[in-house]
Amino acid sequence: MHRKLGSTSQRQIEESVRDNTSRPAILRASIRKATRGKEKPTLKNINNIRQKVKRRMREGFTATQAFIRRLRNKAYWFKIRWTNDNPSTNKPVAFFWIMPYYVKIWKRYYQVLSIDNTYKINRFKMPFFSCTGQTSTGSVFNRAFGLTLSETYESCL
Repeated sequence: MHRKLGSTSQRQIEESVRDNTSRPAILRASIRKATRGKEKPTLKNINNIRQKVKRRMREGFTATQAFIRRLRNKAYWFKIRWTNDNPSTNKPVAFFWIMPYYVKIWKRYYQVLSIDNTYKINRFKMPFFSCTGQTSTGSVFNRAFGLTLSETYESCL
């Protein structure tokens, strides 16, 4: 148990991580209200508990290793580009993946409508991009996703 939080408050934080429901500031206000001000967790306390729960959920893997494992377990088609040919000593420089359902749609509607990169980075410190297409009825669907080192054309090759 955390030194400043009761077991109920700690469980609330752990559940929010598993359900991906609340931000730390919202949790802090909720805990203060539920305990009528007896427990006053800081954002650092809450973030430390959240990180501990996330490490436990990854079962000892790093975030990148857990991501690759998830791609394999979900049977996604994926490609990882490494700095050199030996993945055991190098770091990944690009990830590309497609969900099985989207492969079927892609075969039917093969024209690409857009490829868009985000300008912000994520926990992998790599820009996220998505590739979309359009069906014959005009609805837009996701085709593929990726993480690359930069937002340049060369990084996507």
